[in-house]
Amino acid sequence: MTINSYSREGPTLVVACGWDTISYSSLIKKVASDNVFVIQIQHPRSRLDRFDLVVTPRHDYYVLTASGQQEVPRLFRRWITPQEPPGSNVVLTVGALHQADSAALRLAAIAWHDELAPLPKPLLVVNIGGPTSNTGSCNCFTYISPVLT
Repeated sequence: MTINSYSREGPTLVVACGWDTISYSSLIKKVASDNVFVIQIQHPRSRLDRFDLVVTPRHDYYVLTASGQQEVPRLFRRWITPQEPPGSNVVLTVGALHQADSAALRLAAIAWHDELAPLPKPLLVVNIGGPTSNTGSCNCFTYISPVLT
């Protein structure tokens, strides 16, 4: 489809996000490399030249910094990707991409105000995540709450 529509409509844009999309997006790039522009969101933990553009958080490259080199034991560095600095096809974001914006935070503050107002200040907020199609509901808080309290 991509090859046939290129002459009429120009290149196809493929935007993929997450681990389970990497094989599909890189295969599309391989099959129709001249007719497609592939953007992979989140570091694919594989060769970056398989994509036209990779959008990933700056913290993925922490292990390559001087602090990261001191804090991450040498034994673990080979399993922590990336192994080299970002190339010209990498766009670094300040944090992980998400849907929380100022409006969402204001709504959450209103929704949680009555429950959080009586608690001693300052508050520590730990954003762990939530249910996904692969993991079901997150039981992380069960394990981390004794450490935080």
